Amino acid sequence: MQQLDLGNTLWKQKFASREMKNSSVVELIENKIPAIILSKFLSESECRALVLGLNEAGMSRYTHVSSKVLKFGAVQAEYNSPEKKQEYFELASSFKPKVNDLYKCVSQTPIDFLQRTFGEIFNTDANVASEPNFGDYFAGTFRNIQGPGFIHFDFAAREAPGWSISEMSAQLSWNLYLNDDFEAGELTVHETQWSVDSEDFKVPGCYSYSTQAIKSENRFVYKPKTGDLVLFNSKNFHEIASPTSPRLTQSSFIGLRKNGSFGFWS
Repeated sequence: MQQLDLGNTLWKQKFASREMKNSSVVELIENKIPAIILSKFLSESECRALVLGLNEAGMSRYTHVSSKVLKFGAVQAEYNSPEKKQEYFELASSFKPKVNDLYKCVSQTPIDFLQRTFGEIFNTDANVASEPNFGDYFAGTFRNIQGPGFIHFDFAAREAPGWSISEMSAQLSWNLYLNDDFEAGELTVHETQWSVDSEDFKVPGCYSYSTQAIKSENRFVYKPKTGDLVLFNSKNFHEIASPTSPRLTQSSFIGLRKNGSFGFWS
């Protein structure tokens, strides 16, 4: 993979790319564009079938955020201490067949598509991340968001010490939107990326940051549309406006390894 500029660069454009190709993904990793949007990745009928399957399977509440968020899948951040690894990986293993069962109603899955596409356009490996002595991570958690997602960033190199994903040099997030029958619920991605200096603006006792952490007025706002697949750089500060009714998505992270390959996890 070509040499990347992973410094705190600025966007060259304020609108999202609509193409998934080498140049657009590189620009996303380098924080030169705010997002990549693949419209209608799944049909509305496929999304409705996934929502129905989730309702039948049942979802549980996130334990590490104050806002009301339900989940179906394993979330590494909830077990983010080395002594809880075994618990996370046992849960990860148990959810893989459950998600495969949900996928029976769709023509393509975002995980398979993104692994294949990243592998092809960069001529490298793109697979689910693994942890020595424990096995594969889970990738592709479904979420039901019923409250605000406060200003935060996601970057395992900072947030997951003692886990193999902490060795990722860059990190993206993908989100598949399963419904849009609500008001508000917008995703806002800020041009500003997290840095060590941002810690001065961490909200005490919470995962979030105050608006003072945002150093640029540039922001990208995406209003969810059913079936869209959206990628953005998760090291950028981002937030979600509280939706008026449940906002359903599936998502995972994509990390860039030092050898140029990519690893997926949730």
